[in-house]
Parts: sequence; structure tokens; C-alpha cells
Amino acid sequence: MTVENKKENISISYLEAVCASQGINMQLNRNDADGIDALLSKWLTRNNGSKYHAKIDVQLKASSNGHTEHGNYYSYPLKVKNYNDLLEPATVKPYLFLLVLPEKENDWISHSVSELVIKQCMFWLDLSGSLATSNTSNITVQFPKTHIVSPTALEELLQAVMQVQFGEEV
Repeated sequence: MTVENKKENISISYLEAVCASQGINMQLNRNDADGIDALLSKWLTRNNGSKYHAKIDVQLKASSNGHTEHGNYYSYPLKVKNYNDLLEPATVKPYLFLLVLPEKENDWISHSVSELVIKQCMFWLDLSGSLATSNTSNITVQFPKTHIVSPTALEELLQAVMQVQFGEEV
């Protein structure tokens, strides 16, 4: 297995664990020619008591040395094809998620009888409203350090989909 395959599998495991903790369904797309790696969904209750099946698409990336840390964000060189795919109109809102791993592969995971830890963190980025690029290979995107993929954040991203759909506060 290549190092890139390992990173991909760890990013999937990270997202699966966070989703499981919130009861969010994660459907993995192993044939992601369209740039979408996973569909996250959950039934939410609207203010009027009716149910809404909120969904978001996710493109997963993982980096141990391809990103750059700045004061309040990480920059990451994203392939132009992936960037432009995320800008296309879609019925399900797409997000870009980046798992930032330590540089040394041996530091990515630690475990004991009491815990399994994936080192560092995953961040999310919403590219809606961004302009297509004329770059030919990569475009640098910036992930705010406050956009942590946590159980609460995933719930909020799904709630925001419902809010946009119905224009109601959640």
C-alpha cells in the first residue's frame, strides 16, 4: 500500500468515527471520478416538527507534508480539476475536507488499551461563491483553523443545509 493510500484510509477512518458519534450516515464512494468521496446525511427535525433529510458531499484530502501552516489557517495546493469540480452546480452541497497529519508516518496514529488516536486534525472548507481558476495544475486553498471537522461542526453543516432550504433558524 502506498503512503497516499494510507493517508486516504486514515482520512476515511477519521470522518467515519466523527460521523458515527453524531449518528450521521456516511456513504463512501470508492469510484470518485466526480471528485466526491463521501455523502453525509442525517434526518433532522424542522421547527414545525416535520423531518428533513439533510445531505452534504465531501471530497477528502490528507496531507503530511503538502500543506503549509500559517497563523490562523493551513494552505493546501489542490488540483485544479478537484477545485473546479467543487464549484459546479449540484443538488447536494459539496465541501472539501483536509486531514492534516504529522510529517512522520510513525506519528500519524497512536494507540493503547484505552485509546486509539489519529494525530492532528481534519478541517473543512466551503468553496461556494469562489471563482473558477485559469490555473492549469494547482490552486492554493486556505482552511481556517477554526473549521475543525468535529461532531458538532458536522451537525452544524447539515443544519445549515436545512436552513438554506427552508429559510428557518435552527
